[in-house]
Amino acid sequence: MADYIRSRKLARSFELLMEPSNRIIDISVAYGFEHEQSYIRAFKSEFGITPAFYRKHSTHTLPITEKMSLTMISNLKEGMIFQPFYVVRPESLLIGRRNAISYADNDEYYEANSRGNDFYQNDFHRIHNRSHPNVYIGLTHEETDSYSYYLSSAEVSSIAYVPEGLVYEVLPTNQYAVFRYIGNLHPSQITIDHLSEVWDFIDYYWKSHSGYEKVGSYYFEYIDGDLARDDYGELDIYIPVRLIE
Repeated sequence: MADYIRSRKLARSFELLMEPSNRIIDISVAYGFEHEQSYIRAFKSEFGITPAFYRKHSTHTLPITEKMSLTMISNLKEGMIFQPFYVVRPESLLIGRRNAISYADNDEYYEANSRGNDFYQNDFHRIHNRSHPNVYIGLTHEETDSYSYYLSSAEVSSIAYVPEGLVYEVLPTNQYAVFRYIGNLHPSQITIDHLSEVWDFIDYYWKSHSGYEKVGSYYFEYIDGDLARDDYGELDIYIPVRLIE
């Protein structure tokens, strides 16, 4: 139980740590560590790096709760979904094509799926500084009750050059709940019909299990094309969250 409480404190501390103006000594006091060094030692034990190092140098995702296990799986019609794991993801740069997507059109014509596949086939290869050569990110900004903006994109190391017709966006450092969907089909065939089941599960999970709350009006899909086969696809949904006090 003591280890669990410590992990919860460290997870909460990210909200202050992500703001550079907050001193580490003040963060340690705010989350109940008797001394600054106690907080630093606990942070390093949990994540393998110090808070100061993470602020200055981290470019990778940090897990902030236990990893998935087989007891956390729920079956769907054409696949399965895992209960979430939680991570802190550093700021990242995206380059892609942005489209307004009507919810009605998406339900009837699979608009987001069509836009994503078109981008992957025609624009993805034009982005030469991709951080991960075969990773697709679909970023959704929920605008109104009738439509959203959908950015079909790749994560990049720099936005110094943006190919013609594409735009860039900065994803801020944040804590995320990550729901992993595994389907018995290629990722390019995943449509709103499959994701409706996924989102039903996510909505149920928040109401009955989560100690976190959603923040912001965006989320994104992460697909690693290197894992894809005709009869297998993985899709991670990243939802920005914060711990409920």
